Amino acid sequence: MFVPTRELASQVGSVLKDLSHELKFRTVVLRSDYKPSRMKNDLTTNVDVVVTTPGVFYKNHGSAEGKETVKKRIILSDVRYVIVDEADTVCGGNFKEEFVDKVITPCKVTVFSYTYIIDCA
Repeated sequence: MFVPTRELASQVGSVLKDLSHELKFRTVVLRSDYKPSRMKNDLTTNVDVVVTTPGVFYKNHGSAEGKETVKKRIILSDVRYVIVDEADTVCGGNFKEEFVDKVITPCKVTVFSYTYIIDCA
């Protein structure tokens, strides 16, 4: 699940964690202020839901252009669904091109935007 800010990632992650106790799934939140070792550890076990921002996704997918990247920890072939919250914010800038090329093709995508209808594709 992509969200525009790390604060929103924490809020969404908290709600999902509460739901996960009843529905039996594992959620991981990846934030830019977390140490790489923490994110690596969070992604080494089976994870059902990852909540993150585009920048942190690129860093953990190994596609952060112009920056030193880490080894791929998010394997897109394992992803079945992608949710984009506040898509009008998230799909702006370079994210749209990266998102279409790397994520939409192998996955089912659900896009949410309260302010207006957007076209991520």
